[in-house]
Amino acid sequence: MSQRTTMSKHFFLSLTFLSLATGCAAPPTRNAPSKPKLTTAQAANLAALPTLRAGQILTYRRIDQWRNQEIERFSQQLVSEQQGQWTVRWTIESSEDSTRQGSVTDEQMEAATQAFADAKLRGRYEPLRFPLVIGQSWSFRYDYAGKNPVSVNQTARVVGYEAVSTPAGRFEALRIEHEGRYEATDGRYRWQGRISETYWYAPSVGRSVRHDYRDTTGKGVTWDQWRDELVHVGSAG
Repeated sequence: MSQRTTMSKHFFLSLTFLSLATGCAAPPTRNAPSKPKLTTAQAANLAALPTLRAGQILTYRRIDQWRNQEIERFSQQLVSEQQGQWTVRWTIESSEDSTRQGSVTDEQMEAATQAFADAKLRGRYEPLRFPLVIGQSWSFRYDYAGKNPVSVNQTARVVGYEAVSTPAGRFEALRIEHEGRYEATDGRYRWQGRISETYWYAPSVGRSVRHDYRDTTGKGVTWDQWRDELVHVGSAG
């Protein structure tokens, strides 16, 4: 398949905390996620809501796993926080898509889930849910009202700590696995498939340092697969 087709598929299906398709959008109305009741044993294995600081800049690169090649590099700068919502400045530093290169947009990120707002999204997308507790799981559903509407049902589970290496270094991170199904239509046809995502959240950074994404066709054949990984941690000024 062409790279243009692959990129279109990604922006069509994956509405992750690293969603690159949105422009500046007001956050949709959200109900705060309920906090799980913790046992003493669980409390020793949790990652609390991080204290993020304005000025932090994280730079990531996106790897097309079909070609094992970088296709985009972008940075996220924490600008300001108000009532649990962070304004995050996205800068596309390089991209195979020339229309995206150099773009700068301010996006809204929910602190409790580190999900980015999208005006076309109805429901909730929850890549994380703080506090993160080993063994914890949660489910969510969202609809995306784009050119080809998509409905997604997904379940996330906190697996445990493991070491993960990125170009920015080696981190002790919590592995959070997502599995789900999507249903899409183009007005004439309707099809279904599966979505698998894995996040590695590093408490030392307060953000995810790696994110793997894969989706399939209705027959179970891999359609799109990519990886975002942290390249650099810096600060403004």
